[in-house]
Amino acid sequence: MTDNEHWDLVIEPKAHLFDLKLKEVWHYRDLLWLFVKRDFSAQYKQTILGPLWHFIQPIFTSLLPRFVAHETESRGKLFRVPRTKAENNYQKVAN
Repeated sequence: MTDNEHWDLVIEPKAHLFDLKLKEVWHYRDLLWLFVKRDFSAQYKQTILGPLWHFIQPIFTSLLPRFVAHETESRGKLFRVPRTKAENNYQKVAN
């Protein structure tokens, strides 16, 4: 910036970054609760298990890859995958 430039407009934020105004949130807590309840029920309205799906789905998501990995380690008990000739030859050499 050169010496002959002069800035006459300064842009500043109206509030700080973490100015949450918790008093206003507390004042409208019933409205906030209504929004949360509405969104939660709308998300699970057409599921059979309803809100329980919120807890069941992550459990299934974490257990399914573990189950598949365990079953594929035992080589085809779950999927009946045939061995290739190279795998059969490797088994003969390894024994």
